[in-house]
Amino acid sequence: MEYLSAKTMKLMIENAATAIIGSEPYLTDIDKKIGDGDHGIAMQRGFAAVKQMLLLADTRYMDDLLYQTGVELLKTMGGASGVIFGTMFIGGIQQIPHSESVSAVQLCNYFKCGETEIERRGRSGPGQKTMLDALCPACEAMKEYVLSNCDVVGMFAEAASAAKRGVDTSRYLKPLKGRSRNFDVCALGIPDPGAVSTSIIFTSFYHSLLGNQEEQ
Repeated sequence: MEYLSAKTMKLMIENAATAIIGSEPYLTDIDKKIGDGDHGIAMQRGFAAVKQMLLLADTRYMDDLLYQTGVELLKTMGGASGVIFGTMFIGGIQQIPHSESVSAVQLCNYFKCGETEIERRGRSGPGQKTMLDALCPACEAMKEYVLSNCDVVGMFAEAASAAKRGVDTSRYLKPLKGRSRNFDVCALGIPDPGAVSTSIIFTSFYHSLLGNQEEQ
């Protein structure tokens, strides 16, 4: 699959939202251990709003779909997580044409620019026990993949695997950003909640594409 349609992307976002909502207890639990305990609730609230938006909004075009997803997260999540995950969907929107479908390369550039914007806003990077520990490897894996391949499904497979590895890596990092910094070495052994959420999103994207292929 060289191109991804807005219709399929909508399904991917719906499934990711369902997965995030279902993961709220786990996200809340780990955030209580190394944060202020509100990450799971914020993610649940934001993605529940996204699901509602998808029922009502005009999402025929890829740029509109992704932009409205990011705006909904910004509006409803609140706090740093709302800015971060909203930016993940909005930060690279200039890479997406006003079209009903986009290529693997365009999607790769979109997510990479979103990552860069998160880094700029938060003055942060991988290795600081944040969601970037999952997002940066995912974006790097996509970048490497599209150098020699154009299959969207394969690209998201690589992204999902890399994000999961990033979550595992985050377990062994001391937090350097946000309130988690106060936990210092006590945070070792616990994955970053934002990284877990990022991994859930990319894994859901990949599984949605697999399911969509099987139905065709």
